[in-house]
Amino acid sequence: MSAATNKDFSEGEINSIIMGDTNKVWDFVWQLPEFLECPGVLICALYFIFQAIGWYGYIVVLMTLCQFALSYYRENAEKDSYKEIRDKTDKRMLHINESFQNIKGIKLYGWENKFIDKIEGIYREEVDIKEKVLIREQIYELLSGCLN
Repeated sequence: MSAATNKDFSEGEINSIIMGDTNKVWDFVWQLPEFLECPGVLICALYFIFQAIGWYGYIVVLMTLCQFALSYYRENAEKDSYKEIRDKTDKRMLHINESFQNIKGIKLYGWENKFIDKIEGIYREEVDIKEKVLIREQIYELLSGCLN
């Protein structure tokens, strides 16, 4: 390949890309029967499981899968709430730390009530979020108890 043909890449880079891609295609071609075989194996396995455990066993498996789904949803849904609680706590602690570090200036200018109101406001927001999380936790516990 001449430099006039390709102006952006060197010959070594092009060979490396081609060799890497052809290896990936070749690996896919050899693994294709495994990809096609997998659904058939799953269907046969489900049939044999049904023969062994019947409908009641499937109900147990279904309820177990529902519990896994509930715990997965619970974990992902509460991530944002816990992050928001941590952010509020950090913000509140920063204000408290700032007020302690500059207590002479705060007392001198009479800003105690402003700092107290700001800290209490953040704390109220934090408690509101915690109450919502607590209510959701109770609902999750109820659903988990029903699935058990």
